[in-house]
Amino acid sequence: MWIQARNVTPRLINDLSHESLAEMIGSVRVVVNRQLQHWKQQGIVDAHRGHLEVEALQELVKRAEELPHKASTREPCGYST
Repeated sequence: MWIQARNVTPRLINDLSHESLAEMIGSVRVVVNRQLQHWKQQGIVDAHRGHLEVEALQELVKRAEELPHKASTREPCGYST
């Protein structure tokens, strides 16, 4: 995956709670909140109530590309039942 970062700040989520976001990705609110706070401290995102902006798109893309891909599973977060 290749994305060229420009001097834009992509707005990803408006008016969506951490709970709703967690449900969308098969996780829980506390995990989503913890990850967003971690990325916020690192300057990758600017997150606050109902609003999320990516401040460092290339860094976020890099981290996404480093994740192990499990195309064969449909289970959320790689957990099997």
